[in-house]
Amino acid sequence: MYWIRSKRDKPIPCDPELVVAHLYLRSPRHAGEEGIMLVLEDGTTIRGVKARATEPNTTRVEGYVAHFSTCPHADTFRQKKGVPHHG
Repeated sequence: MYWIRSKRDKPIPCDPELVVAHLYLRSPRHAGEEGIMLVLEDGTTIRGVKARATEPNTTRVEGYVAHFSTCPHADTFRQKKGVPHHG
């Protein structure tokens, strides 16, 4: 696990491997599109749809995949809005 502080000074758990991704900077719109959230070292988060490097109008991003994107137990650890976390 690799931890990065968000712009709001909150810890974000990330997968430890630095990845390079080519993204459409938008939410998934069609079946088969894979959304991803990358976290940069400075705490900036970038969401997009994975694309190939050769596809036009994509943005190359280097960052860490937010662990909530890959963890099969993510919902267990997410805080519900308005419910205090006792941990």
